[in-house]
Amino acid sequence: MKVSVCMITYGHASYIGQAIEGVLSQETSHEIELIIADDTSPDATESIVNQFIVNNTSQIHIKYYRHATNVGAMENLLFAIKKCTGDFIAMCEGDDYWMDNSKIEQQVSFLAQNPQYSLSYTHSLFLNNSSGTLSDHPLRKPLTSKKANARRMLDSKFVEFATSVYPSQVLFNIIDCIKHELKNAIIADTRIFLEATLLGDFHYIDQPMSVYRILEDSASHSNKAEKFIKIKKDSLLCREQFAERNKLPESWLQLYLKGHNTSFINRAYFVKSNRDRVELMKEIKLGSLKNLFQLKSRVILKYVLIITGIHNLIKKK
Repeated sequence: MKVSVCMITYGHASYIGQAIEGVLSQETSHEIELIIADDTSPDATESIVNQFIVNNTSQIHIKYYRHATNVGAMENLLFAIKKCTGDFIAMCEGDDYWMDNSKIEQQVSFLAQNPQYSLSYTHSLFLNNSSGTLSDHPLRKPLTSKKANARRMLDSKFVEFATSVYPSQVLFNIIDCIKHELKNAIIADTRIFLEATLLGDFHYIDQPMSVYRILEDSASHSNKAEKFIKIKKDSLLCREQFAERNKLPESWLQLYLKGHNTSFINRAYFVKSNRDRVELMKEIKLGSLKNLFQLKSRVILKYVLIITGIHNLIKKK
């Protein structure tokens, strides 16, 4: 069995070495190729990757590609996936890393013996890059049916990209299905996970085998209102597209909408710029007073204070 590890990178000079080391440390009977797609990094990422290629003594073959011009994270990911030639594809972006050298062996061996599974994932830790602290989160075991997993994924993403491994044909089929949606999208992982829920069962290993790095002001953790709005809008859009394409009940989106509204109200309450506050409030999807009253009382209070203008008076005192 051959495994392709798909690693996209941009400006990851401080992290790419740890990501590569996590792959090269894998102890497995399976053949591994590491595909690294560099989106024209402006730092020393290329130099570091080349050092690993020159000094590589493992049986793992490193294939490095660097775009002539910046193509964006989505195009880079699709490019990297196309370069994968393995029977299975594992994900690990250049700022994340694996912390268990048996990860590939356990996941691929299981998937090879159980073709009814569309994805294997593991428990993960979070690394706050600013403080250097590792944190855990509640276990994210899959549910017992495809539709149950689909509904849960609509509520909240419960798989981290760097933990996931797919049969190649499953991932290729997913990309082909959503390729038109991906053209103008920001989020890829949630879209892939959603599709995978209906294509097979999910395999879960209850051990932390990878680390997701939380970078300051990254797209998914930005302090800037504009970036926050873009990522949250696309997060909702990918769920709406999935539900519509698969004719799922609208009620399945209600819990996510509740969290969507809460996040925008909370962010609008604390931002300093009135312009940002207005833009954030525009993204609230109340739909009806019923949806508003489903929110927690303190969130409703913030909403009322903002729309009545009392919020500004409070902030000035």
